[in-house]
Amino acid sequence: MRATTTLKCLVLLMYLGTVGTDSLSCNFTVMYRASSGQCSVDGKSFFHFDYEKQKGNATEVCADLRQSLKDTFDKMTNLESEQFKGNHPLQVTIQSQYNQGEFKDGLWTLIVDEQYSFYFYPKNMTWRESHPGANRTMSQWENDKELSQNLRTLSRGDFSHCLKKLTHSKEMPALPTTTADVEKTSSKAYKLNPSVVLRVIMLICMFAGGNAFQ
Repeated sequence: MRATTTLKCLVLLMYLGTVGTDSLSCNFTVMYRASSGQCSVDGKSFFHFDYEKQKGNATEVCADLRQSLKDTFDKMTNLESEQFKGNHPLQVTIQSQYNQGEFKDGLWTLIVDEQYSFYFYPKNMTWRESHPGANRTMSQWENDKELSQNLRTLSRGDFSHCLKKLTHSKEMPALPTTTADVEKTSSKAYKLNPSVVLRVIMLICMFAGGNAFQ
């Protein structure tokens, strides 16, 4: 009986660990004063970036994020111009996990000249190459502490703040169009605070014993 109760408690606690978790995905093409791209949360587009102008309400709500991206992309293109002649595009992909807007983990993938890629991990500020051909560029970027800090701040600060603002401003993301979408959106909209629910479940597991989940 106790073993069964313990197992049920563990399953509930594991489930609660996923409540409020959002997956952020961004894709950018970075070029000198001509960068563009977009981001999505859980597969739904919410933020469009254009170097020259703002696009959409989310960009206005997250003006600080847009400016930080501009500054960081300028830094990237300046570093690239020191190595390559001409305007070579960079492909930048961001994958991150957030819980209630708080950064959990993430990865930046950077592809140079459509050939070699390397990675930046904002959680522990480390770099890794995927091909020896990317070593020279990655080393230069890795040695630029300001760039590393910018990438870390974007993941842990700017994107986090943007997600929180959008949640409160109800700008995220597109409205549902079908009955199924409405029901799905409604079920997601009603989210209890995970920390509160977690405490309740822990108390039940501690004091209710085998009768709690019969």
